[in-house]
Amino acid sequence: EHHQSRTTLGWALLNAGRATEALPVLEEQRRRAPDDPRVLYALGSTRSQLGDQAGALEALDQALALIEPHPFPTLLMARIRALLA
Repeated sequence: EHHQSRTTLGWALLNAGRATEALPVLEEQRRRAPDDPRVLYALGSTRSQLGDQAGALEALDQALALIEPHPFPTLLMARIRALLA
């Protein structure tokens, strides 16, 4: 439960425009739960918002490797790749 609440905190910070504060919360969650695709998606979204597109793709690639294809990470990855092109 604590794990989910910290991930929710990261999302809340990101959605409040506080991506810089969300990043360390989600990085810690990644260390604690490296195979949780929800954490990896949140981390990828945060990195993207902070301008770290390569780091965002890394986290999103890891998330997608753990789950069935889902449209949200797939669409975000397409937008990031377009930015990098």
